[in-house]
Amino acid sequence: MMAGSRIRGPFRVYGDEYLPVILAHSPAGTSVHTPVHYAQLYVSTLFTKYNWGPLGNQNHYGQPTPPAYNLSHVTAPTALFWGPNDWLATPEV
Repeated sequence: MMAGSRIRGPFRVYGDEYLPVILAHSPAGTSVHTPVHYAQLYVSTLFTKYNWGPLGNQNHYGQPTPPAYNLSHVTAPTALFWGPNDWLATPEV
């Protein structure tokens, strides 16, 4: 399942035969927009709100592009963790 590996990275814990079972329960407790937004953030260099496309963005945000999140409004203590086998977060990020 090469396509699955491109989306989720190397699956070292379970074999690819478990992927259909996992995907059958996904997205569990979330909107389909959540993984789409995650993919948008993954391919973008900006930390922005959900991209609905130019017309949808105009309707949602009053502008053709999604606005960036204002991280100065985050007041909760936050920590970022990275590991050498983490294919989504590299030391450069």
